[in-house]
Order: sequence, then structure tokens, then C-alpha cells
Amino acid sequence: MGKTKGNEEIGVEKHVQVLILGAGCAGLTAGIYAARAGAQVLILEHGLPGGQAALTAAIDNYPGLPDIDGVSLMQKMEQQAVSCGTELLCTGVLSVDPAIKTVETEQGRFTADTLILATGAVPKELGIPGEDKFRGRGVSYCATCDGFFYRGKEIYVVGGGNSAAEEALHLAQLGKRVYLLVRKNALRCDAAIRERLLCHPKIEVCYHRELVQLQGEAEMEFLLIRNSETGELTRVPAAGCGVFIFIGYRPASELFAGKLEMDENGYLITDERLQTSVPGVFAAGDVRKKELRQIVTAVSDGAIAGSQACKFLSDML
Repeated sequence: MGKTKGNEEIGVEKHVQVLILGAGCAGLTAGIYAARAGAQVLILEHGLPGGQAALTAAIDNYPGLPDIDGVSLMQKMEQQAVSCGTELLCTGVLSVDPAIKTVETEQGRFTADTLILATGAVPKELGIPGEDKFRGRGVSYCATCDGFFYRGKEIYVVGGGNSAAEEALHLAQLGKRVYLLVRKNALRCDAAIRERLLCHPKIEVCYHRELVQLQGEAEMEFLLIRNSETGELTRVPAAGCGVFIFIGYRPASELFAGKLEMDENGYLITDERLQTSVPGVFAAGDVRKKELRQIVTAVSDGAIAGSQACKFLSDML
């Protein structure tokens, strides 16, 4: 048996009008729009509501809310969704059958008239020797989660895009010094972020540097770094240091493989109404194929998906 946020008991099987997978920006916004339209809405989330946005230390490009932190923004979205009548249930999803709109979870089976897939994306791994071994013991993918473990210590950040730059700025408030390892000869982040990064006294941007191995026995002891221009390898002492990897994301779409149309990278393909290849099944946020993945575009997706799900319901009558 499971319980929703309102402590309503859920049996082995439950049917709802709109079932949303994922309580990040897109999922919560979809819940707000669908619930306000009068639909019965349930959001399933395997972890804490908020998604990747809740792990962001500072958000300075969300319109109207400059300098808000990710946790605060997502708490507001969650509170608004619940106040509109959306139910949230924290449970692991085991399988999804989009064709019959059925979801098997650790709390039982859920069926729906329409599905909204807002499972987001997860950080990519480098795939280098030692990465798995030292995950959580020197290697991290979330500065907000793990940055305090390295207060006053040296920190290495891998990546050259917006995420890496923003997290390096956050980690510089905690660490003794931050080294940003950039594989190419230039940063890919926005100009405003790049300016702050380059003038920060505690951040050193290291171009043509590629982390290729993490070495050590019980603890991480050395980093093997390659000069991507010359091929030269350097072994850097790393005892007590933190390594934060921000090289992009991959869609959390494994549960839909072979069931919905995807691109070569696993992103769900939708039409302009955000409907997938199965009628009545919509995708919103970072899990779908799109040009820009930001909080503001995830929110926009959620609004469209929630509205279109309700239109699908009305067309069924």
C-alpha cells in the first residue's frame, strides 16, 4: 500500500485521468495546468520533487525571479501544484506500457486516460577508469549536494558549458581553489557566466585538459590528466580533493525504449502539441527532443502538455 501527499491510501491498482511521470519543472507545471482545468492528476516521482533544478545552487535566468536557488523555486512549484489539487506519490517506476497507458510501480499498478512523460535527464558520465569506484568518495555530479564535503579543499570541475561554469562558481565559495578542466580551447558557456568565471580569483580555467583516469586504492589519490592538444599526461595528487563532472545530460527514457519513437540519442520525439508517437501520451521537458533545455523551456513544455492532455480527455467524450 502507498500513500499520497494527502495520506490517501492507494490500493494495488488505481486509475486517474492524467498520470505524470516525474516531478521536475515540466511535470509539476503540467500538473498545475491539468489540475486547474479540472482533471484528476497524479504525479509519480522516484525521488524528491524538483528534479535536476532542485540540485542547482543559483538560478539567475528564470524570468521574474533573479538569483533564486533551485530548492526554493522547486518548492514553490510543488506547493502550487498540490494547492491546485495535484497528488504526488514518491515511488519507483518499474515498467511503462504507453500503448495501454499503464505504469507498474513499487506501490502497485496505475492506469490512466492520458500520460505525460516528464522524466527529465540525468548527468552523463565520463566513462573513465576509477569513475565508478570513487563515485561518492571524491567523484560527484552535483555541487549543491556534495560541495560542502570539500570546504577549504582543492576542487576539479570537468566541463566547459553553462552547467560546469555555474557549478564552478558555486564551488569556489566553498573550496580553496577550483580548477576547471576544459577539453577544448574555449568555454561554451554564456558570455555573462564566462565573464564572472574568468575574473574569479579562486577559479583557474585549464584549456586543453582532459581527465582520463582516477587512481587510488581505498581512496582517490591521483588524477591522470591529458593535454588534448599535445597528448602529454600529467599525474596530479588528489587526496582529499573533489572531482565534479558536468559534461551534459542523457535522457531518462530507458523505460520507453522500443515503445515510443526516439532519436538516436534516446530523446522522445513529439509533435508541436508535445504528443509522442502514441496518441494520448505526451512528453515534456528534458526527456524530449528539443533545441534548448532550460527551466523556462521545461515549464513551457509542461504547460503545453498539461493543456493538451486535457484536450485529449475532452475529445474522448
